[in-house]
Amino acid sequence: MGDVPQRWWQWMLMYPTLAVALIGAVPQYSSWMTAAVKGLPLLGDAKYARQESDKAWDRNLDCLTNIEHIKPNANTKYVIDLVPCPSGDILVTLTPLQSPDTHISRWIVTTDFFSDIAQFSLVGTAAAQDSSTGSSNPVRIIGIKKSGSVVTKRVQFPDNSCADQTIDSYTGRQLNQQKASCSPF
Repeated sequence: MGDVPQRWWQWMLMYPTLAVALIGAVPQYSSWMTAAVKGLPLLGDAKYARQESDKAWDRNLDCLTNIEHIKPNANTKYVIDLVPCPSGDILVTLTPLQSPDTHISRWIVTTDFFSDIAQFSLVGTAAAQDSSTGSSNPVRIIGIKKSGSVVTKRVQFPDNSCADQTIDSYTGRQLNQQKASCSPF
């Protein structure tokens, strides 16, 4: 019984790494608290998210008055309002039907999607340049099906040609695109 510490400070002297770990994690605790208060994911970087959101508001203030809002029809208990800005950022605002005076607005910074792809891909820059210059924007989706974690969309382009686009449902990244007939699946 003589080898077991009797007081808390004896434990701290015997196990200094415990004290270092607890004290060193204080910034992480504050980050978790901030994330919880702001409604951000606890495991994300709350400070980075706040800064990016603030920068998006600064970058797109003029856009909010000059761009037409898109309100897609959805079977939800809230109204969805989208504002796509020339910077590529998209403001998503959700307004509950039962409480129209309260709403939540979040920015989707689309450049972040491509910076993540470029970090993990050896040919990220070349792939991003190729996809932005050589493809048309789809006008409509003819059909869609899912098999495991792969989603296949059949799309029709402005020139009336069609293609099947395969997408990884976990990452949202397009895996492949092949010419296809313009008939539904």
